[in-house]
Amino acid sequence: MTLLSQDDTQWRERLAAASRRYDQARIAVLQAASEQRELPPPDGGLNYRHALQEETDALNQYAQLITEYSRLIVGIKDPTSEP
Repeated sequence: MTLLSQDDTQWRERLAAASRRYDQARIAVLQAASEQRELPPPDGGLNYRHALQEETDALNQYAQLITEYSRLIVGIKDPTSEP
């Protein structure tokens, strides 16, 4: 396995982990929304807001990784630098 393919494998693993985290967060939001109807405030609302924040964080991380990986693929040396 070459260095490039090792890097590619690591990136794909990172992307897959971020995707799983986002999927789990989306499920948690749906569950919290369902439970919110059953729990009186502030607990129901608090759980829902917390789940939404986790989902947002997971989506932001996933989007950032996709951006960095895409920039690497198109040949930008430092994926974190601005275009």
